[in-house]
Amino acid sequence: MREMLNVMICDNSLHFGIPLMNFLQKSGFNAFCRRSDINLIYSDDLLDTCQVIVIYSELLCGNIFAFVKHIRSQHPNIRVIIITSHSNKDFSLSLADYGVYITLTMPVSLYDIQKYVEKNASPYNYTPRLQRNILSYLIKIGFPIHLNGAAYIACAVENTIRNPEFISSITTDMYSLISAQFNVSSKMVERSIRHAIDVASKRQILAKLKNNINPDFADDFDSFTNSEFIVAIADMFCKEFNISNL
Repeated sequence: MREMLNVMICDNSLHFGIPLMNFLQKSGFNAFCRRSDINLIYSDDLLDTCQVIVIYSELLCGNIFAFVKHIRSQHPNIRVIIITSHSNKDFSLSLADYGVYITLTMPVSLYDIQKYVEKNASPYNYTPRLQRNILSYLIKIGFPIHLNGAAYIACAVENTIRNPEFISSITTDMYSLISAQFNVSSKMVERSIRHAIDVASKRQILAKLKNNINPDFADDFDSFTNSEFIVAIADMFCKEFNISNL
């Protein structure tokens, strides 16, 4: 039996927060509402137990970008889902840059919200501790953690640290292992990792870390293969935390 997922809904209104809480509870989630006041949410003891936070942006009292930035820095394993009443691509992209996993535009059904809650909570609920630490490290270095490829990379880095021989069989073994954990195809794993690496390269995240990357990977930041990138991140992570496996 799976562990019950904890969902904080940052609204306790009768037209959104309460109906969503009731729907999620009937679906098997431990959902609870809080007043849409940033300062009260910051100090909530239950924040540490959450896998997902659902925010209705128009009902939130305070700066939503500052709020998301705080949540992602202090609680990197929490997935943030934003509900908004207006369709604005720039707004959604800006939230994604701050680490919001998905922005949904109203009208959206309670069932659709529930599907995203379950999808976004599950990887973190079952992620081993080392993978969570690797995800936290990726956030620390500015990696685009909202992309699916980030979770796959964390899994690949963990397997590389535990068993370095894995990296020599990335297409035959590593992708298959990750696809089984996340219930997706091996091709999806490969493409998602590739996309995440390309986004990181465009944001010059890798170039900023040149002094920390193994010299074998420091010459050309635009030509990383998936396996080279995974080994480079694993090497950096091990140095940061004095792990001697690599």
